[in-house]
Order: sequence, then structure tokens, then C-alpha cells
Amino acid sequence: MTSTGDEKLFPILKELGVTYVSCCPLSKRLLSGAYNAASTFEKEDFRSHMAQFTPEGCAKNQPLLDAIHALAEEKKATNAQIALAYMMCKEVPIVPIPGSRKEERIRENAGAGDISLTKEELARQDRVLEQMGMRERR
Repeated sequence: MTSTGDEKLFPILKELGVTYVSCCPLSKRLLSGAYNAASTFEKEDFRSHMAQFTPEGCAKNQPLLDAIHALAEEKKATNAQIALAYMMCKEVPIVPIPGSRKEERIRENAGAGDISLTKEELARQDRVLEQMGMRERR
């Protein structure tokens, strides 16, 4: 759900009928709600060096996490399922490829395919991203 700036490609992808493949769609599990500003990582864990897992990064991403969580509660889904469903329900075909090592996460992620988001629900999430300035950052 976080932006890589690739959204500017979406109109041409749609026109050409090309599917976009999203790597790390859960932003290293940040969008799952598994981590917050109080989370710590071992030095060897790659997340210990990533900006989105610092207290400042968590604060900056909190509006998005709140919006995902609110929609997850409405849909009786998990945060991860909403983040994945958001991508799969966009007008441009998007195939999110979440990395999962645990069977329970694979099953959870697969459940995103059963979630439909309305245009208004998608627009609400888009507005949060736009207000955060996520469209301009890489």
C-alpha cells in the first residue's frame, strides 16, 4: 500500500493491459500492524536499519496504519489482508507478492482475495496516502 512512486506508470499499464507485480507489499510487515515505535530488532535483522521502523518513521506512517486498521475492523479482516486487498482491488491489475515463511501467514494473506473494497473505501485509503505525501516519495 505504501507508494514507491510507480503509480505514475499505472495509466499506461492500464492502457496496455499490463499487470503490475508488487514486491514487499506489506512493507516488511509494517502494514500488518505487527510492529510499532516500541518494536526493537536484533542488529542482524534488516529492519533494524530501515527508516520506516524508527520511532520517527512509525510516527510518519501512523495515519496509514490507523486507516488500514479501521478498514480491517469494518471488514472483519486483518491489517495485512486489507493492505493486500487494496492492491488487488485497484483499477490497474496488481499482483502483490508478500513474502511469508509461516503457513498461518500464507493462509492469512490468501484470505485477502476474498475481500472486496468499494471505490469509496479505496478512495479513503488513497486520500490518506496523498495527505501523507506518499505519492511523491520513493
